[in-house]
Amino acid sequence: MSLMETFDPRVPRKEYLSRLMTALLRCLGAERGFLYVWNANRKTWSRVFSLLLPGAHSDLPVSQTLIASAARELKPRLFLDVDKEVAAPDAASLGRLAEQSLRSVVLCPLVGRGEVIGVLYLDSRLSIKRFHQQDVRLLETASRSVTGLLETLNGREELESQNQRLWEMLQEAESHVVPVTDLCEPSSPARRVISLCERVAKSDVSVLLTGETGTGKELMGRFIHSRSQRRDGPFIAVNCGALPEGLLESELFGHRKGAFTGAVDNRPGVLEMAEGGTLFLDEVGELSLASQVKLLRVLQERHVVRIGETQLRPVDFRLMSATLRDLHSMVESHQFRQDLYYRLNVFKVEMVPLRERLMDLPLLVNYLLRSLARRMGTTVRRVGPSVIESLARHNWPGNIRELTNVLERALVLEETEELTVESLPKELLAGLCPSGIPDPGTARIGSDSPSDEGLSPDDVDSYAGALREFELVYFSRLLQSMGPNISAMARRAQLTRLTISRKLNQLGLRPTGPTEQNKTEESV
Repeated sequence: MSLMETFDPRVPRKEYLSRLMTALLRCLGAERGFLYVWNANRKTWSRVFSLLLPGAHSDLPVSQTLIASAARELKPRLFLDVDKEVAAPDAASLGRLAEQSLRSVVLCPLVGRGEVIGVLYLDSRLSIKRFHQQDVRLLETASRSVTGLLETLNGREELESQNQRLWEMLQEAESHVVPVTDLCEPSSPARRVISLCERVAKSDVSVLLTGETGTGKELMGRFIHSRSQRRDGPFIAVNCGALPEGLLESELFGHRKGAFTGAVDNRPGVLEMAEGGTLFLDEVGELSLASQVKLLRVLQERHVVRIGETQLRPVDFRLMSATLRDLHSMVESHQFRQDLYYRLNVFKVEMVPLRERLMDLPLLVNYLLRSLARRMGTTVRRVGPSVIESLARHNWPGNIRELTNVLERALVLEETEELTVESLPKELLAGLCPSGIPDPGTARIGSDSPSDEGLSPDDVDSYAGALREFELVYFSRLLQSMGPNISAMARRAQLTRLTISRKLNQLGLRPTGPTEQNKTEESV
C-alpha cells in the first residue's frame, strides 16, 4: 500500500516512527495520522510528522482546539461523530471538519517527565464508528514509544527492547491474520464453513456472509480475500449501517471539487479505492432503496461516476457483503431490491453461532487470551480448569465478540498468571446452567457412579466426545419433556428454532409430530 508522508528532520528515528504510524493507521482503520509538538516560540502546536492513506483528504484541517484539549486534560480523547459530539465551544472551530465529512477523531497526548511534549492525532471519514475504546488503549501504548523517540536520541538498544512487545502487537493487528483454520476442531461445524470459503476464494464470484452479530463475518471476508488472487490488492470494508444517507453516495462514488458545499477538492470513493482488491459491504441490509439502485448500476456496468462529473471511471473489485438481517424476507416485503439481492447472493456463507460450536471453546479462549494478554500487557498466561466448563454453559447471544469482551474484562480483574472463574463477569455466571440442565462442571454426564474415584485415563472422553454426550442427554430430555413442539423446545432452551432443528438432526433425534416435523425439515 502506497503512503504519502511528510517528516520534520528534528524528529529522530524517521524510519521507525514511519513504520509505527503506518501500522497504527492500518489497524485502527484511520485515513490520516499526525504528530504535533509544542512550539514554545510561536506558542502553538507544530506538525512535525504526517502520514496519509491514498485518497485521504490532504487539505482537510486539523483541529487545534482538540489538540490543545487533549494536551490540557492529559488523557486521550475519542470522537465518533465530530459534528454531533463536540461541545459548543469547540463546534465553531470544527465547522469545516463537519462540512468535509470528517467522522471519527482520536487523540493521545505524549507525556514525558511530567509534561506534554506532543500529541498524536488520527482521523477517518470512511466509518463513523470505526474507532472505539480498544483503539484508544492501543494508541496510548504506542504513544509511549513515540514519547521515547522524541525525548532522546540515545539508549537505542533499551528503546528497542521496551518496544518489542508493542511492535509485535502492531504487526499482528496490521496483518489482520487470524489463524481461523487452527481455531476449530476437525469435527466442528465451523470447519465446513472454512472449507466452503477456501473453495470460493479461488473464484471471483460475489459472496454474501450471513449470521448473527459477532460471529466473525468481516474476519471470514478477510480470510477469503487472503486466499484469493486479489490478496495483493486492498481490502476495503464499509459499514453501510454507519453511513448517513446524505454521506453514503459521496463515500461510495467520490466527488468532484465544487460538486456540493464542502467539496473542496476531487476525491475518489471507496469503490475506486478497492481497485484490484475486495470491497466488503458490512450490514448491506441497512442500505436505503435509493442507495441500492445506485449500487446495482455500478455492479452491472462496472463503471462509477463521481458526484458532479459525467466521466465514466472503470472499476475492478470483488464484492463481498455481510448482513445479520434476512434479505430474502426483505425482498418479499419490498424493503430490498430483488435484482440487487441476486447480485449479492451468488455464493452464500452462513456463519455458525458460537453456541453451536462449543467444542471450539478451548481453542478460541486460548487464542484470545494470548492475543488480549499481549495487547493489554497482563501477566495471565493460562486458563484455569473450570473456566472452559463455565463458559460452555453460557448461551452466547453475542457470539465471539461477546466472548472477547468477557475475556478482556476478566483479564482486567485477574491478578494471577491463571485465569480463574472468579474473574468472569458475575452476570454471566449468574445466568449459567438453567434449571433442569445437567451441569458439566459438577457431574460427569452419563455416569451412573456418584464418584469419579478410580477413573482410568481411558474412562475420560475427549472434550468433543464429552460435549456430544452432554448434548445427547440434554436434547433427549428436552424432546421427551416438550414432545415434537420445536417452538416450545426453543423457548425452553433459549435457542432459535433453527438451532434446535440442527441439533436434533446432528444427534439423530427426530420429533414425531407431523406439523413440527415439517417445520423442522424446512428449517434444516
